[in-house]
Amino acid sequence: MEILRKLLFVSICMVPFLGNTQIAFYKKYTGGPFDQGNGLTQLPDSSYAVTGTSGSFNNTSGQAFLMLVDSLGNQAWTKDYGGSGEDIGVRVLHVPGDGFFIAGYSGSTMDGNFDFVLYKTDEQGNLQWEKMYGGMDWDRLNDAALLSDGGVILVGETKGFLSQKRDIFMVRTTPLGDTVWTKTIRTPEDDFANAVEVLSTNEFIVGGNRGEFGLSKGMLMSYDIDGTENWLEFMDQAGVTTVNDIAIHQSLIYLAGSKDNSTSEKQDLWVAKTNLSGVFVAHYWEAFYDLDTYFSALSVKNADTMYLAMITESPENNPYPGGVDVYVHTYNASNLSFKASRPFSGYNDDVINQFIGTNDGGFALVGTVSDDQENLSSGTNVMLAKIGPNGEDTLDADLDLDLVNLTSYEKKTLTIYPNPTRSDINIPSELVGQIYELRNLQGKTVQTGLVTQKISLYNLDVGIYFLNIKEEDQMWSAKILKR
Repeated sequence: MEILRKLLFVSICMVPFLGNTQIAFYKKYTGGPFDQGNGLTQLPDSSYAVTGTSGSFNNTSGQAFLMLVDSLGNQAWTKDYGGSGEDIGVRVLHVPGDGFFIAGYSGSTMDGNFDFVLYKTDEQGNLQWEKMYGGMDWDRLNDAALLSDGGVILVGETKGFLSQKRDIFMVRTTPLGDTVWTKTIRTPEDDFANAVEVLSTNEFIVGGNRGEFGLSKGMLMSYDIDGTENWLEFMDQAGVTTVNDIAIHQSLIYLAGSKDNSTSEKQDLWVAKTNLSGVFVAHYWEAFYDLDTYFSALSVKNADTMYLAMITESPENNPYPGGVDVYVHTYNASNLSFKASRPFSGYNDDVINQFIGTNDGGFALVGTVSDDQENLSSGTNVMLAKIGPNGEDTLDADLDLDLVNLTSYEKKTLTIYPNPTRSDINIPSELVGQIYELRNLQGKTVQTGLVTQKISLYNLDVGIYFLNIKEEDQMWSAKILKR
């Protein structure tokens, strides 16, 4: 039976979703050797906004980006955000008529540790402000959602000097990014929040893992927007699980992730559903893959159809053995049974990071894929694909599409001294006479002018600032610590 099931899987992959119309596309975008796609949203006009991180904008570190593409995946513009550290966009949230929130985490901090970060832009992607949230430890954001009051709920994890292994870390903000409350959940085991969904104007649901009886178990928990925990339910009916993503559809909560296989010491596919109070309804898991295999994301279309991103190391499903591969599985949402599969892979590691339903009844996905389909390579591309409402699909990707804005400046890192400084900084003589701009950590411009041999920061408050100097088609940037 196991061999038959595997043969059936391969045959389905060989003849995936049919059709090739304008409501389906498969795109790969690149601007350099290191590009990752993490989050997306669809706008009312059917265009898409995509966020992630890329080494295309700064030759020393990754920058968070926001890319807008039209309904067919053609790039309109890309803007980048961040400082001299690694900056990662994880989710993009759109407020029609106002702009975008890009939620992620950033290493452009005073101590170099990662903190949650929230960038706010206008509708054209121009930065309005930037705010960070965190403490002494390293904070990683995994998901975010827009609340009914216009604020944002940020969820993830923190790890470091103050933590016990990984701890859950959550932040609620106002529409202007001010902190309403923060919450850390700490047990002796690994605790982390991977997903958040808003249930009502006063309640949101968090999925992830939390320690109980010496084990880190998959769980759901409900919170009031004031930060009060309403309920906690562990998803251990099949054993020890990990919750990677959740989705709310009608009166059910769907969960996707993995189940520990203690016999084979690997992860197996696992999907489940509960009612809106977290009470277990049903689950399904598959244990016939040879190596680690799990679901990273899901989207529910209706009672008959749900989509799950399967990540696998297993050789029988790994056509490109240079890294893990990713497939889109279609399941029946009613009975959690397998229906079809389609690969989205290259030679190296591939991953799907988010699914969304689309305006036409289809769905879209964003992720990261190897920049070479068949050979070992050192680069990654942003992957964006759209599947039609009837499963219409495009088999071959449009390759090497531009990730960066065609009118963007080439960005270079500027070395200045002294840094840190109490007053003046020295600028290389070849940049004298160019236009400079100095922004604070919140993205507000605090000083502009023409570059002289020295620029004074004497009147600025203590803190971190970002200096940009425009020179023809280049942008020189530096991170400055004012003492």
